[in-house]
Amino acid sequence: MAGYRKLNPSDLPAFADHLLRLTTNDRCCRFGSPTSDDAITRYCEKINWTHTVIVGFFEDGALHAAAELRLEPTFTPSNGELAFSVERPCQGRGIGTTLMRRILVVARNLGLAQVAVYCLAENMRMRKLLVRVNAPPVVDLPEALSVIDLPPPDTQSLLQEQNDDQSGTISVIMDYWTHDFVTSMLERVD
Repeated sequence: MAGYRKLNPSDLPAFADHLLRLTTNDRCCRFGSPTSDDAITRYCEKINWTHTVIVGFFEDGALHAAAELRLEPTFTPSNGELAFSVERPCQGRGIGTTLMRRILVVARNLGLAQVAVYCLAENMRMRKLLVRVNAPPVVDLPEALSVIDLPPPDTQSLLQEQNDDQSGTISVIMDYWTHDFVTSMLERVD
């Protein structure tokens, strides 16, 4: 079973495992430079969950893609930064687009005016994703940058996030139920 949902601190091991499964090239695209296992572990340990929202894509009980929204309220209270990671087998399936839509709704509902997306200039997948969601043109600096302006939250965006959260909860329950059911059936066969 596949589904999307927001992560919480108890999902940190799944998030770390996901990042560790990224290929060398995908790690470079996600972090902007070659990134070791130790660096990923340290990165995950330093996540401040009060200033971070992560929406993940789960399939067969494992996290395979994530959109991370980082807030820095002490410096820029109305801005955030987005980062994406999609494991190779999940690329090209529209998962990144769905994650982008969901995380932009979350950012909007948090009252953010803008979110920045940095990526390597050669990261064509991310650049195409930005075009797909009508983000402003990418500015090439040492790395590419797109700043997305967000409208204030409204009833529709609040309802969309609530619907996304509910579908995520149902997905988790169904995944647990399916796993529990399959496990019990296998135990009966033994």
